[in-house]
Amino acid sequence: FADNYRLWNDAVLLLPDERAAGADRIYFNRGQASMAKRQWLAAIADFERSVAISPQYAPVRFELGWNYAIVGRYQDAMVQFDAAIVNDPKFANAYYGKGLLYKMRGDYKLAAENMQKACELKSAMACLIVKGHVDH
Repeated sequence: FADNYRLWNDAVLLLPDERAAGADRIYFNRGQASMAKRQWLAAIADFERSVAISPQYAPVRFELGWNYAIVGRYQDAMVQFDAAIVNDPKFANAYYGKGLLYKMRGDYKLAAENMQKACELKSAMACLIVKGHVDH
């Protein structure tokens, strides 16, 4: 295969339908390949398909939220981060994403709370941010 996107696109093309076993993972992986190519809208479409099939899978909720944030759909992003947390309260990336969104909105208290929670759950990036704010 020439690249990761083609691999997962071929897998999508071979799906008999979206209810086939593993379809959610195939769309998730193709979405990640689209992200690597900076094709945000294509990634969103695949992550939305994956969420429709497996709404309880926190990582796809996070990736969908992340891509919504990239294209400026901040409220949709927050909904996905919240859903990821409901599905997996120990999923650090969702708190990290919420922290970034709160910071962008100027709500530094909630940003700090979410970054602290992400750090407690072992998000290295969140810990760098939290430590950076403590040291200054």
